[in-house]
Amino acid sequence: ADYTAGGGRYNPHGLPLGGFAHLVDSLLAIRELCFEDRHCPLEELLKAVRANWEGYEALRAKALDMPHFGDDTPGSNALARRVLDDIYDRTRDLRNERGGPFQLGLYNYRDIVEWAKITCATPDGRRPGDFLSQGLTPSRLHRAAEVTSAINSASALDLTKCPANALMTISLPLGGINLQTLGQLERAFAASGLAMLQLNCVDKAQLLDAREHPERHKDLIVRLYGYSARFVSLTPEMQD
Repeated sequence: ADYTAGGGRYNPHGLPLGGFAHLVDSLLAIRELCFEDRHCPLEELLKAVRANWEGYEALRAKALDMPHFGDDTPGSNALARRVLDDIYDRTRDLRNERGGPFQLGLYNYRDIVEWAKITCATPDGRRPGDFLSQGLTPSRLHRAAEVTSAINSASALDLTKCPANALMTISLPLGGINLQTLGQLERAFAASGLAMLQLNCVDKAQLLDAREHPERHKDLIVRLYGYSARFVSLTPEMQD
């Protein structure tokens, strides 16, 4: 029988976890704002989120200043690990349509754009429509000053529970990195035990020029969503 009809010896089904960083960051914001710092009651935070943060700019600024996945702090790392462990415990005994197991994976593709369109605001300060986080990559709401912090936070997770894959996307500034630094980054990633690294080395001005003058940049290749593509062949939304 065909693999899809249950004929394969191994019949796993990947279960990708999208927006992992937003889930962890939202729980961290709730814990800090409502229970530890007691900056506001939970009801007020929920009102702000349901209002898409409109009229709650000060509270949103507070939420954005909370600990987050990728900051490599003990509290953030511990909560992220607990979240992943809890999801694993509640899915490991489920059976897919072919009778095989579900395998967790910290990866997602174009849904970081498509699902974002129908995902409401979240307690971490994300507004509706804002792109979702991808795989192990920290939220776009928190621009990491150090790549090391993001790698350390991801390596704090027990990724043996994610055999389907676990990826991190990193964008490096064009002209701002040399071969020695790049090699050190790659060795650090390999030593961390993380599964997949997606690297881009781009310049914003170059990308903007490619949108205006695609004929000049037909050889510009970017990495996204698990595959590489010519930048000028992407839709404007995907280029964004």
